[in-house]
Amino acid sequence: MTRCEYIFTYEDFLESMKAYRKISRQAAIGHYLYVWILPMTGLVLGVLCFKKYMTSEQEMFGSLFWVTALGLGFSWGLPARYRLALKRGFKQRTTLTQDKPMLCEFDEFLIRFIAPGGAVISY
Repeated sequence: MTRCEYIFTYEDFLESMKAYRKISRQAAIGHYLYVWILPMTGLVLGVLCFKKYMTSEQEMFGSLFWVTALGLGFSWGLPARYRLALKRGFKQRTTLTQDKPMLCEFDEFLIRFIAPGGAVISY
């Protein structure tokens, strides 16, 4: 039986999420929707409305201003929310280890993870 110790880092978690998006279509769609498609749509809408707002003679905080603000807010806010959700997910997954090394044992038939404090997960 082979044994090793490792500490699961945030970079490891991000790499595992990239791998998960390759095998899960739903995760890939969610990622592209919240990080690329909706923010780019909001950015384009915000820039176009901002240009129109600056060249028109409307009141200071008219409806065009709010459409511009919402479009630009979505283009920044959605990716930021996605990153915060990733950080929250990482913290939830590492509550057992508390920055201590995990022990991994494996052979041809079994993989066993032993968390600090004695929790054992076998596959």
